[in-house]
Amino acid sequence: MLRELDSLHETILGAFKAVSLLTGVDLEPLVAEYGDGSTPDPPPSHSHPLTQAARHS
Repeated sequence: MLRELDSLHETILGAFKAVSLLTGVDLEPLVAEYGDGSTPDPPPSHSHPLTQAARHS
């Protein structure tokens, strides 16, 4: 049962990676850099276009 579950997990993960590549997101570099569970630093809030638009309205 665990082998079947592991196989299913690998199949779903592979499909997810393939769909991500089709949408322009390559997960492999992200896993290599943040595979330990850490997250990238967010960009400064003032650089986001929606934040800039809100300041000017």
